[in-house]
Amino acid sequence: MDYVYALTMKLSENTGCRYLIVESKPSSAWFYEEKCNFIRVRELDGGNILFYKDVITLLSE
Repeated sequence: MDYVYALTMKLSENTGCRYLIVESKPSSAWFYEEKCNFIRVRELDGGNILFYKDVITLLSE
């Protein structure tokens, strides 16, 4: 995730990227919620879960 965060920060300087969005399998949801502090949005058709993280929060981590 550190690589993804670094890449996102770099891209946001030039493109205005503000949010990371992840579609997770239910079995991996704990990782995004507990380990990476993503915010759960909703359950999608098929059971996957949509999460997001505000790129600005990466500056304070």
